[in-house]
Amino acid sequence: MEVRPEARDAKLGFAVIWPDFKRGGMLKKDVGMVSSYQKGRDDHVTLGQLAKKGFTTGDFIDVAILPRAGGGSSVGGSR
Repeated sequence: MEVRPEARDAKLGFAVIWPDFKRGGMLKKDVGMVSSYQKGRDDHVTLGQLAKKGFTTGDFIDVAILPRAGGGSSVGGSR
């Protein structure tokens, strides 16, 4: 499996996105962040634990690659 070079020394931010049926559009909730270079509190969060917080079938999981500050290249696009 190939890994993008900027993901080797980066943080990965996770968010859950789901439809807002009352107002239209989408809603987002940040649910965790992990790092490729240090241990953190969200390292062992599972989908089962997210389900207890409201994550359900049909929701989206957004993953953002956040390069380490001063790490050189940036990843295009925004969350």
